[in-house]
Amino acid sequence: MAEVKVTITEITDTGGYPRFASAEFTDRYGEKHVFSDKLPIFARDDTDMTVPREGVIRCAVVGERDGFCVIDTEFPDDVEDSEGRYRFEVDERLVVR
Repeated sequence: MAEVKVTITEITDTGGYPRFASAEFTDRYGEKHVFSDKLPIFARDDTDMTVPREGVIRCAVVGERDGFCVIDTEFPDDVEDSEGRYRFEVDERLVVR
């Protein structure tokens, strides 16, 4: 199991628990991917409402090449970007193993 680093950019719903948030990262091609999900998906401390701040999305590394990783965010938490995508190519420095 790995994690890809994201920036939590917005707390979108504070009316209940869990809170909801938006997070993003930029892939190897410069495209920004935005994710909306429960705050605990992105942050271990889901009581901290500070934004922007660092977070992660759990993922699987399905390929590696030339300093980049192909990651899949479908397993284990079923996290997709705003376009419905799960698979991304990112700089290997964004991936924590």
